[in-house]
Amino acid sequence: MRLPEGPGWSPDGGKFWVKGDLLYWHDGTIWDMRDGCIIRSMHYDHDEDYSAWSDEKRAAVLAENRAEYAKIKAEDDCYNAERTRLRESARAKLTPEEIEACNLEDDDDY
Repeated sequence: MRLPEGPGWSPDGGKFWVKGDLLYWHDGTIWDMRDGCIIRSMHYDHDEDYSAWSDEKRAAVLAENRAEYAKIKAEDDCYNAERTRLRESARAKLTPEEIEACNLEDDDDY
């Protein structure tokens, strides 16, 4: 399904704008709808016409962003593994009552 050009709203209330193959998300993310990849994940330059980029430039930026994403994901995975290890270590020192009192039951939001 192709989104129509112009403004739109996601089901969760997020605002976006579609121009050509690109979806400009309200937080500054730009998606290439041809393959679902992020072109730019930081705040984009409103004066830049990303839809006018050549396929070569778009591919180069996508490759750069995929590499950056892979790096960030690896760092996140490492951080999450360490956080899980520390949580499990701390949890092992508590009784079930203390875990319940601290609201540590499978809660990943702390």
